[in-house]
Amino acid sequence: MKNKMGKSTLVKIDKTLYDVVKANVEKNKVEFPSIKHFIDQAVTRALGFKQYDVEGIDEIYIEERPLKRLVGESSRGFFICKMCDRAFLKKKGDDSEAAKICPNCQNAIRHFAPKLKEEKK
Repeated sequence: MKNKMGKSTLVKIDKTLYDVVKANVEKNKVEFPSIKHFIDQAVTRALGFKQYDVEGIDEIYIEERPLKRLVGESSRGFFICKMCDRAFLKKKGDDSEAAKICPNCQNAIRHFAPKLKEEKK
């Protein structure tokens, strides 16, 4: 069996599974015009490929991505430092004043703060 994309292989599936797929395709001819289309959609959903629609990425596919289950959600996000106007990662829920300054600027402040105190005295 050959198609436009090159050589393809046939996959043997259980007869009862094939009958269920065939019955589902026959019921939903508009959504699934063929068994091949049904299988393509099932594989796409199972592997978590991004599916784009008019509104953007469908939330169902985001939740079903395999890597999301392994990696999880990030607890950090990009923010702009008040001192140097550079982007840095900070914890999303932390809204303290110290969290609005990047680690580089914090290190510089910690380094020079004792020296500035000594000069004031």
